[in-house]
Amino acid sequence: MTAAGVAPGRDEFRALAAGGRLVPVHRDLPAGQETPVSAFLKTDDGAHSFLLESLEGGETWGRFSFVGSRPALLFVARGERCELIEDGVERALPGAPLEELDALLAARQAVALPGLPRVCGGAVGYLGHGATRWLGWRPAEDPAADAPPDAMFLFTDVTTVFDHVAHTMRVVTHARGGADPDAAWRAAVARLDAEAARLAAPLAWPGPVEAATPPEPHCAFTPARFRAAVERARARARDEDVVQVTLARRLDAPAAMPAFELYRALRVTAPSPFGHFLRLGELCLCGAAPGPLVRRSDDTIEAHPLAGERSRGRTAEEDRRLAEELLAGERVRAAHALGVDLARSDLGRVAVAGTVAVPDWLEVERGARTMRLAGTVRARPRPDVGALDVLRACFPAGEDTGLPRERAVALAAALEPAPRGIHGGAVGYLDLRGGLELCGTAGTVVHTGGHAHWSAGAVVTADTDPEVALRDAEDRSRVAWLALQRATGAGR
Repeated sequence: MTAAGVAPGRDEFRALAAGGRLVPVHRDLPAGQETPVSAFLKTDDGAHSFLLESLEGGETWGRFSFVGSRPALLFVARGERCELIEDGVERALPGAPLEELDALLAARQAVALPGLPRVCGGAVGYLGHGATRWLGWRPAEDPAADAPPDAMFLFTDVTTVFDHVAHTMRVVTHARGGADPDAAWRAAVARLDAEAARLAAPLAWPGPVEAATPPEPHCAFTPARFRAAVERARARARDEDVVQVTLARRLDAPAAMPAFELYRALRVTAPSPFGHFLRLGELCLCGAAPGPLVRRSDDTIEAHPLAGERSRGRTAEEDRRLAEELLAGERVRAAHALGVDLARSDLGRVAVAGTVAVPDWLEVERGARTMRLAGTVRARPRPDVGALDVLRACFPAGEDTGLPRERAVALAAALEPAPRGIHGGAVGYLDLRGGLELCGTAGTVVHTGGHAHWSAGAVVTADTDPEVALRDAEDRSRVAWLALQRATGAGR
């Protein structure tokens, strides 16, 4: 065992951990040619692991990427029941899922050390669309036995952090002082040594993945049925029962390739600021999101409402023209205005009075291949507000549901042929200092049991043309389909 380069050192750790406090212990490693993907492949244990990746962006959005495996705890919730899995032993928790998750985080709040990013420990995972039942919006019926859990979170033990601005790689764990702080520190150093050894090992270059070209995806929400649902949603909007509702079409296809190959294909097909791969046993989430649903860090909470989506131009002149058309579109501007107003209302529920501001109301946010209308809403949280309070205020994403959200969720559930499951939920992290960052799962492909499924939606208002809504949904589903073909070799 070597303690070279470990911070804090043993004596400093003993002082920081006084009273049984939880303290980060970390070591910088030479990044060399290492990437988040190569680090994930070296450390993934094939059971429970994650990669939260910054694919574009700089210091404002997506500066860091995070890799973790071998979690200390696994939190799982279905319906009104939740459990904790530790060392392979399942233990039922007595309370409601969000309250139990909040208690787990409260018991693990860590000392803040300068220079460390927030996500050097905490809970990484997802909330499915069924988690809306915990907000009291829907009857608390149990989900189907074969449905994915409504929520799963990995409580990380060791995290590797890539800083894409500083070009550094740091391995972080946590230790609690307790009766023998020196032993706790030595155990933390041993965990860092083990992870450093995994990262130092050579990585075999995998051969190309070849599989049969997947058949066209199946969708139970047929075009005819979708058009009829749009007409019914329009009628409800004309009656002013809802302002807008998002109707989502789920698509299913065989997926014989390894799940991580599908993620790698998706990050090439649709590079976005926030890529995520979560391995949760057989269930894997592969996704790319254009921006966070909500973020809370220190004394700031932020929402990043988005609307519309348009391909980038092939030339600078075409790109400029398409951006001007996007800005001039009445339908997308109206949807964006509603999204900004919703974000202001959401943050206002947990913010200090008078602090909700909109520093950026309307701008064109350009990604590698698409552009969207984007805004930023920012506020200062009240002192009594925790991460789960922010989640309750902002979940689910308005763009995935509609307005008012509760009515829109109920209407979509009545019109769509099957529950959304993970789609229409959120994925990201809850850290050990009361913060969080969650993205919507609209761009997430679920890989499980040799199959993949994803969802693509369209916003419906009183004047929406059913054909336009169907075309929007089909266009948004194409990215995942192209990634699936690329992952089999058929799209290369």
